[in-house]
Amino acid sequence: MRLEVRYTNNIGERLHGLAAEFRAVREQLLDQASNQLEQALDRSITASGLRDIHGKVRSWQETKKGSGGGYVAIHPKPRTFVVTQTGKEYAVGYITNAIENGHKVRFPSGRAKRYRPEVHMARARAFKFYADTQPVAEEVAREMAQSVERRLAAYLEG
Repeated sequence: MRLEVRYTNNIGERLHGLAAEFRAVREQLLDQASNQLEQALDRSITASGLRDIHGKVRSWQETKKGSGGGYVAIHPKPRTFVVTQTGKEYAVGYITNAIENGHKVRFPSGRAKRYRPEVHMARARAFKFYADTQPVAEEVAREMAQSVERRLAAYLEG
């Protein structure tokens, strides 16, 4: 007994090329998604109330593509530092984290008798611009999945 499988309409060739097509479509859509997310993060930083007139915090952000090409992420640039007037260096990731999540405020020691502190809060305000961008990221991911589905279906249909 012999079983022979024959594909009609070149479906076998299209199935063999499906993995390469998927990688190409995914790479193209991830590039588009990274641009959309970068724009959304810039809008979120501006809308958060953070006084970033010269765009310092926005310029510290960069897009990173996964080594396997399966994801994109936006995060502060690695090995980038800001130097204060006193010469102390702070990593931009450290500063971005403090702005995003808030930070403790140091109170004066209270040793001076007539000193009245200007600080009247325990924590600095959190601006949450990454958290505000999360719903946009989820929507972009949904649209990307639907687009991949449509384009691969069109590829298979010929």
